[in-house]
Amino acid sequence: MEWFKKLKSLLRKGLQVPAPQEEEPKEVIDLYLKKAAEKLKILNLRINEAVAEELRLRQKLEACRTEVDSWSKQAKAAITRGRDDMARIALEHKYLAERNLVEYESRLAAQQKMLQEMRETYRILEEKFNRLQAEKERLLGHIQAAQAVKEAAEALEGTVLDFLEDKWLQAAAEAEAAKFLATRQIPSNQAIEDELGRLKMQTVNVETGKRE
Repeated sequence: MEWFKKLKSLLRKGLQVPAPQEEEPKEVIDLYLKKAAEKLKILNLRINEAVAEELRLRQKLEACRTEVDSWSKQAKAAITRGRDDMARIALEHKYLAERNLVEYESRLAAQQKMLQEMRETYRILEEKFNRLQAEKERLLGHIQAAQAVKEAAEALEGTVLDFLEDKWLQAAAEAEAAKFLATRQIPSNQAIEDELGRLKMQTVNVETGKRE
């Protein structure tokens, strides 16, 4: 009996590993939705800042183009007047403005690429957020159904072990009863010897009577 209890205990420990305390599925989903909403809000703010920076770079770029055009005109006007010295100064400013123009074109292209990626990230995150929000109840239903199946399996597992224990106890009881009956029905060696002695005495008496 004791070994079966130990076996049953080991089986229960193996089949029912205590799980750590978990939050309710609804609380987990609500917390995720809350954090996702906060991230969307922050990302939207960063997108607005990126749009403002893109606008600033566009304005700088247009200013550089205007400056390049202005210095180019001044250089031509100086040459027309025969002022090569003034033309050289105008051309130097023109080259500096062109260098700034190239830099702002590069920065604007990088800013536009980053802004595009941020908008795509926002779109994907918002899509997931909306889908989870829309399917929240259905998802909770699936989780609750899975939990019910798990609990039913655990209950069945306990029933099977209890059934096995009952069967073992019944078999043990039947074995004990059979052993008891067998002990009562089979005479001891001494009883057999006594019976044999009585039979011999009866046989001797019968033979003696016949002779007389």
